[in-house]
Parts: sequence; C-alpha cells; structure tokens
Amino acid sequence: SSSSSSSYTAKSWRQRLVWSRYWQENMFRAFLVFFGCFIAVAVPKFGPLMGVIGSLGCSSLQFVLPPIIYLRMPAFARPVTPSRLRTCALCFYIVVGLVTGLSGTIQSLNEAFTGDA
Repeated sequence: SSSSSSSYTAKSWRQRLVWSRYWQENMFRAFLVFFGCFIAVAVPKFGPLMGVIGSLGCSSLQFVLPPIIYLRMPAFARPVTPSRLRTCALCFYIVVGLVTGLSGTIQSLNEAFTGDA
C-alpha cells in the first residue's frame, strides 16, 4: 500500500511540473504579445523604427557576419583554404553589406525624424 501511495505522489509531482512548465511557457508568450502591442502603441512612428532595426539587423546577418565568421574560422575547420580571390570577394561582400546597411539606416532615420519617404 505504501508503494502505491509513493508512486501516486511521484506521478502527481510530475504532472504538477508539466502543468507548471506549460503555464510558464504560456505566460511568457502572453508577455511577449502584450509587450509587442505596448511598443506598437507607445512608439508613434513604428514603421521607421522597424526599418532601422531591419536595415541594421538584416544587412549584418546576411552580408557582414557570415564572411567574417568564415574568414576567422580556424584552418582545420574550413573545407578549403580560401584563395586570394575568394578572400577579396568576401571582403567586397562585407563592404557591400556595410554600405547597404548604413544607407538603409540613414534612410529610415531620415523618414523617422522628417516624415519624408
């Protein structure tokens, strides 16, 4: 009889942990939704703010960080050693990413502060 009560107690604790985790995850999701709504209501020009975040984030994630990571990768982890031409192409790719990210950021900030498109 005592073994059945201990297994019941263990089972109920597991169920409580599962339900506790379930509610924690749902509360976190609800918090994120409400926080996003708060930001959308609190920031008067939300579009340009998203433009700044997008131009900085997307250009760096697409153009800047992958070539830098590849060039900084140790030699034993690379599939091939990059040639001088490939290294120059990657550096050009980084410069293009920096220029486009900077121009998008400037355009978004200009739109945010002056209202011009």
